[in-house]
Amino acid sequence: MDRPPIHRPPPAALVTALVRAGVSVGTAMAMERWKAQEVLDLLGGTHSASRSGDEGFARPA
Repeated sequence: MDRPPIHRPPPAALVTALVRAGVSVGTAMAMERWKAQEVLDLLGGTHSASRSGDEGFARPA
């Protein structure tokens, strides 16, 4: 039987940027890294956390 994937919260810098943008810490920590970056972009956050940690996921251009 396959084990479910392990959730890895986004980097601390990205969580901090989300909190500054108005997202709760719990919500920010529950997101996957790519989704946290997407939400920050949509909220107009000025901080672009490291995008090199895409973990193999392609980001749309």
